[in-house]
This record gives sequence, C-alpha cells and structure tokens, in this order.
Amino acid sequence: MLIEKCAALSFVIVLATCTIAQAEPMASRFQGAAVYDKPAPVPEPVVPAPASPAAAATKPNPHDRVVALGRHKAQRKVASRDVPLAPAPQPAAATPIEAASGPVEPAAPTLRDLVSKHARANGVPENLAAAVVNIESRFNPKARGGSALGLMQIKYDTARSMGYVGGITALMTPETNLHFGMKVLADAYKASRGDICMTLARYQSGHLVTRVSAANRAYCARARSYMARAS
Repeated sequence: MLIEKCAALSFVIVLATCTIAQAEPMASRFQGAAVYDKPAPVPEPVVPAPASPAAAATKPNPHDRVVALGRHKAQRKVASRDVPLAPAPQPAAATPIEAASGPVEPAAPTLRDLVSKHARANGVPENLAAAVVNIESRFNPKARGGSALGLMQIKYDTARSMGYVGGITALMTPETNLHFGMKVLADAYKASRGDICMTLARYQSGHLVTRVSAANRAYCARARSYMARAS
C-alpha cells in the first residue's frame, strides 16, 4: 500500500510539473498579445502658453485696425465738408492784343458830365448850371432859337465878346458852347453875389438888369423847381 501511495504521489508531482511547464509558454504568448492589443496612447493637445502683456500690446488687433480705418474715413468726410474747396484757377485776363474786341476805350463823358465840369471850372453851382441848360435847350446841342445857339443858347456876338473866334457851327459843339456860355453865367452869378433869381435875370435879359421882371421870376421858378428835383 505504501508503495502504491508513493507511486501515485510521484505521478501527481510529475503531472503537475508538466502542466506548469506547458502553462508558462501559453502565459507568455497571452502577455505578448495583451501588449500588442493595448491601444496607443493619445497625445495630449498642446496648449500655447499665454502671451506676455508686452507681446499682446505690440501685436496688432484686426478689430482695432477696422475701427481705426472707419474713424479715419469719417474724419476725412468731416474735413471735406468743413474745409471749403480751393477756387479753380482763373485764366489770366487777356491783354488788349489778345482780346478779340481790342482794348476797351473809356466811355465818353455825357452832356451832364460836361455841364458839371464847366460849372466847377467857373465857380457856378452844378445844379444851377444844369437847370439853365435844361430850360434853354433841354440838353439838345443842336437847339436854335433865333440867334441863340446850342446847349446854353448863347448868341454868336456874346460869345465873340468873351473871346470866341470860330464860326457859328463850331459854337454849337457841346464843349465850345459850354465853355463860353458858362463864362456868361459865371459873370452873372458873381455880379448878383449868389442870388439865384437875379443871376438868372441877368443871364436871361443881360448884365445891365437891375430888377427881376415877371418873366425873370417865371424863369427863376422853373430853375428852382428843377434844382429841387435834381438834389
């Protein structure tokens, strides 16, 4: 019996040894399979380090650029409204040679201008001189009343006594007629010491008149009326 138990125990030991020997390779194979079947580790995402304040300040912001561009355009629009446009350059004035119509001649003096000129030259009030010319000829250089001629209806003999040496036709030209006729009126004005009605009486009736007649008063009234309207 003892021998049989020993034999059985030996058999169990041998069987266990063989089983262990066979199990080790199997375990190594399973371990290798586990290594190869294990999924590869997923790399963690790289998070960039926060920029330093200095770098953030120097880096341009696209949003800031858009805002600055809009502000610049608005300022340009305001400036274009506030600042007046520069006037377009004007061409230089044409010289008389370049002008199609040639140089512009000064306007000829009017009859009233001539009356005023000769009145001032002889010390006669301009409105008084104009009133006499208006009554005598209504500013018509060709007016004739008997022997009285031109604007101031001066007589040929009277003009000759004042130094005139020309003919009758020349005495009717405005400049000549006013030159000698105004001398006659100036003498009457000085002799009357500025009295309007006496001045006109002497111009109308001659320098020897000492009083104003009815005709002279009517003449004076017309002259004063004209002078009042002209003033």
